[in-house]
Amino acid sequence: MGQGGKHRVAIVGTGSRGSETWGRSLLQGQGDLVEIVGLCDINSKRTQAANKIIGISAPTFYDFDRMLQETRPRSVVITTIDATHYKYTIRAMELGCEVISEKPLCTDEDQCQAIMDAQKKLNGKITVGFNARHGRGE
Repeated sequence: MGQGGKHRVAIVGTGSRGSETWGRSLLQGQGDLVEIVGLCDINSKRTQAANKIIGISAPTFYDFDRMLQETRPRSVVITTIDATHYKYTIRAMELGCEVISEKPLCTDEDQCQAIMDAQKKLNGKITVGFNARHGRGE
């Protein structure tokens, strides 16, 4: 837990899904319970923009491990490109974090097996979001 007992969350992947769907929406709905403690992306301009979109001033990172080690989140929200979800999922569990991954959790059976093996070995917690399920098709 963070300040005031808030659930500490870090986000990797700060495009629209990470910034708006997860970041801004999460704080609008649960800001009294959640604190976003770090933002990570391979594009530093995206992390800067994400802070503005979300309305926070969280530390920004290029290096995922460094973000987790410095910010010590309880959970990591993964909204990177689909093919990288599995590597962030496994690494987050290795570093002791719970995982909330955008769909899909992985893109092939080898990635799926690697995640299942890591989850079993580390007793990790993984949640897969399916946030676009009920969106209006316009």
